Amino acid sequence: MFNIVVILLFLPCAWTSCDSGTDFGILYNGTTAFRSTKVFLFSFSLRIFFFGLFVFPDTLIRVLRCLEGVLAPNPPVLWGLRSTDKGQLLLNWTAPVDEGAGPLIRCDVYTTSLATGTEGFYNVPAGSTSLVMSPSPGFLWVKVRAFGLGGISESNTVAFNFTLTSRASVCLMSNKLLWLDAADTSASSMDVSGGKCSRWIDQSGSNYHFANGLSAEQPTVAPNAVNGLSALNFTGTSTAGQRLSVATNFIGNNNAKTLVAVFTRRTVPTGSYSGIITSALPATDTAPRIVVDNVNTFTVSGKGTPLQLTSNATLTLVVVTFDGSTQVGYVNGVQKGSSVPSNVASISSSTMIGTYRVAENSWFHNGFICEILVFDRAISSIERGSIEQYASEKWGVVLGPS
Repeated sequence: MFNIVVILLFLPCAWTSCDSGTDFGILYNGTTAFRSTKVFLFSFSLRIFFFGLFVFPDTLIRVLRCLEGVLAPNPPVLWGLRSTDKGQLLLNWTAPVDEGAGPLIRCDVYTTSLATGTEGFYNVPAGSTSLVMSPSPGFLWVKVRAFGLGGISESNTVAFNFTLTSRASVCLMSNKLLWLDAADTSASSMDVSGGKCSRWIDQSGSNYHFANGLSAEQPTVAPNAVNGLSALNFTGTSTAGQRLSVATNFIGNNNAKTLVAVFTRRTVPTGSYSGIITSALPATDTAPRIVVDNVNTFTVSGKGTPLQLTSNATLTLVVVTFDGSTQVGYVNGVQKGSSVPSNVASISSSTMIGTYRVAENSWFHNGFICEILVFDRAISSIERGSIEQYASEKWGVVLGPS
């Protein structure tokens, strides 16, 4: 701090000729000599200036540049913008560089909607080089400003068309009770040991994790199984197979709901069924579920009395909605049936994946199960279209009559 004060006190003297100074006399060897005060002061100031330059160069440069007003941070460069699968916009920029006046104070991100003129403002810490935000879809102007002690600098302005990916559209849907995604084999999505899945972790936030501690009943993780993505492989028969369960029945009720499943099927033994997700008790056919009857028929239910849907497609997206009055079934984007169902006759204490009836060692699924979603409401036709588009892009589901 001392060196800054010394330089600030004497530096101005180096930039003035002291024209208002007076002459004074001194006696040297009996002779009077005269010297101008401005010469003396200028010489003294130069000595202080160069002393500061060599002893405290960084401080001197900072002071000079601050006096010149050129100490705004080096401008950041906005280089990356992309939509995420969670319906957000990710920005990246180069870190602004302090030009010597002191530490950066902060960075601000500004957005402007080209359609409405609505402006957005986001304050981020000085050292940040990225930001995740949630603007409304559409064209945006985006720029970053860096604030330092010496001024403000601004990045390039970038125009970006922010659109939601198909997965983001599904992510943003409300009231999800369950989301199981076999394409994600990370530890946050499933517990895998020896190639077998012992727990399929719910991504909806409801914590309905489906598990099985018996190795013989655990499905295997099949890499590159469906459209280049991993899926869970079930190799069941009418008497043995793989299944996962959760010790609560969150679908077996008379409330509005939507069940969604993407799966394949290989064979279904004659006279038996292949369960995808169900809460049915033995000898009960009125619980909400998605079940494969045979090679081209499905039994689905959002409540009570089921619907029968037909399709020849091997890779299948089945959606059943129940709005509190009517249930409607869709296969690969095509409505296959509707009805006004009766009430659920009996309720199980658990929910199963991979088998038809809870507590029965029979009617196991044979094929891949890719993804399952459950909502505690009937999704809209627009939302169903988003799910169909998502399943088509991700899993390769062929939409249309089959």
